[in-house]
Amino acid sequence: MNVTQWWQEWSSNRPVNRRYLREFWPPMLAYVVLVFFVFPVVDVVASPVLKAVLCVAPVIPILFVMRAGVRVIRDSDEFQRRVHLEAIAISAMGVGTAYFALGFLVFAKLVAVPAGLVLVMILPMLSAGYGVSLAFVLRHYR
Repeated sequence: MNVTQWWQEWSSNRPVNRRYLREFWPPMLAYVVLVFFVFPVVDVVASPVLKAVLCVAPVIPILFVMRAGVRVIRDSDEFQRRVHLEAIAISAMGVGTAYFALGFLVFAKLVAVPAGLVLVMILPMLSAGYGVSLAFVLRHYR
């Protein structure tokens, strides 16, 4: 089964997966809109409180995305939970190890990275790592 077949089967066959997609896309789109709105505006805002609120605003829709993810895993059967757990564990260990190594390279002054960028990229890297890991774990159980 290739990724396209898996996606079609996953997204259409089970009510829990259809619910996930309904719960995932609206907050994800809200997140994208907020990110494109916040970053150009935040530099011209003078109030530190308003600036902080604007900067943290994109986190709110991501909380709803996370809620959708937790619900789909919680409402899945035991096998699917195991697959998700393995993918999450692999992603967390991989991203954690990469950021750990990056920290040592920054400490040795071999690499210079803006701290804000590194912090903001942790969750997207975990999410991407989860997606890649999920594909490998599913392939393992095929």
